[in-house]
Amino acid sequence: MKLNMQPGDVLVFEAGDDWIGKSIAFLTKSTVSHSAMALEEFRIVEMGPHGIVSPGVHADEKGRKVYLLRLEPGRPAQPLLQAAEAYLREGVAFDFPALFLLAGLLIYRAIRPTPKLQQLTDLVLRSVCKGLDVFINRLRQRGHAQKVMVCSQFVYQCYRDCGEDYQIHLQGGDLQNGMNMGDTNENIRLIDLLEQSGPINTNLVDMHSPEESGICSDPQQLARELYAALTESDPNEMPAGADMRALLPVVQKFLELVEQILRETEQDIPINALFVTPDDLLHHAKNLRVVETAYITRD
Repeated sequence: MKLNMQPGDVLVFEAGDDWIGKSIAFLTKSTVSHSAMALEEFRIVEMGPHGIVSPGVHADEKGRKVYLLRLEPGRPAQPLLQAAEAYLREGVAFDFPALFLLAGLLIYRAIRPTPKLQQLTDLVLRSVCKGLDVFINRLRQRGHAQKVMVCSQFVYQCYRDCGEDYQIHLQGGDLQNGMNMGDTNENIRLIDLLEQSGPINTNLVDMHSPEESGICSDPQQLARELYAALTESDPNEMPAGADMRALLPVVQKFLELVEQILRETEQDIPINALFVTPDDLLHHAKNLRVVETAYITRD
């Protein structure tokens, strides 16, 4: 099995068995949950669990399914490689809370409001807010503006750093925000509710939910509960009993903490650019085309 990967190619990975990945795939109405960029024919650069890494890879029929995407029209790969290598030298951080991207998707993507989903969304957002608060304190202790990124945003940013000829153009802007779970009147987006509301005071937001339980200490378990809440509802059944507006204070708190992180790390990017997803790159990038589907394993 041959791997026809070229430097600068975008790799989008199918979701694995972890619950965070499954929830990301569900919220984006896709089957993918991670992305990376090719540095060499058999080496990639990506955001791993603890920061930016550059593992070797090889074709493996028992490996993880990946889509190889290439810029169209084609451009020299050198600027992309220089951008990625600069981030490698800098050692970009990724000690965000594990549920960070999932929290952003719950705010920016369409969801079907149910009491159970309201409860789990509240738990996820409060858990992530606590983690972001800790993360901000760590940034200040380090005393320098180390950049922070999530996987798809890293790929998107590398291309953006190289100028207009390389920038990935997403349908609808920097973030796909359509009614991705079925275009029905019952679906809502928390960001829309927030924009329609009046001023919200977040000073009294308690990071500890009164409903908080032991699952909050385990991101995968919390994501598992969330996935069940996302998938258990009957799409033909009218939702009832969920007042999603009750979540707006913690939604606003989350966005304020994200803005604070961008200021602390001196990143001049819109908040929603942090939540570019693997599905955005695979299905909504107007100037990326799939050149191959492969199965790979990291060395």
